Amino acid sequence: MELATLEPRAQVMGGVCIFDCSGVSLSHACSITPSVASQVVELMGGSFPIRIHAIHIVNQSFLFDMMYALFKPLLDAKTRERIFIHGSDMESLHAHIDPKYLPTRYGGTRREYSYNDWVETLRKDETVIRSLYKLGYKIDEDDDTDDMWKKVAESLGGNVDYVHG
Repeated sequence: MELATLEPRAQVMGGVCIFDCSGVSLSHACSITPSVASQVVELMGGSFPIRIHAIHIVNQSFLFDMMYALFKPLLDAKTRERIFIHGSDMESLHAHIDPKYLPTRYGGTRREYSYNDWVETLRKDETVIRSLYKLGYKIDEDDDTDDMWKKVAESLGGNVDYVHG
């Protein structure tokens, strides 16, 4: 999502996030403490520089559903109204997002794309590198930025999609 902040259109219009939880394990879930959950909610609710119109959760496990039930009361009403839980029901997702904007893995008509290819393209763009540095990514002058790009790619992880509003 941080890379979306680099695009002027996203800065103005905002967007919709899709969190694909298909790769979330028990160890991931156990690392979500009330403090971490609170920080995520604060970030999504007002600290993030792009307006988030909706957050769609797909392919989540029963464990996620249980954890969300615990944290949902901590969310303000406005945030709760923006979160939609779909599981594996892509028709439910399509009720909110037209399939023409979604990749095929979500029942859409757009071609699949590789995050690694996208990151590799961004890696060659000096403007993007400077912008990431301003976002807090540290670039060691003695390094060819491989560590930074590895962190960027890992943070994407193929699990978060950003759909422009």
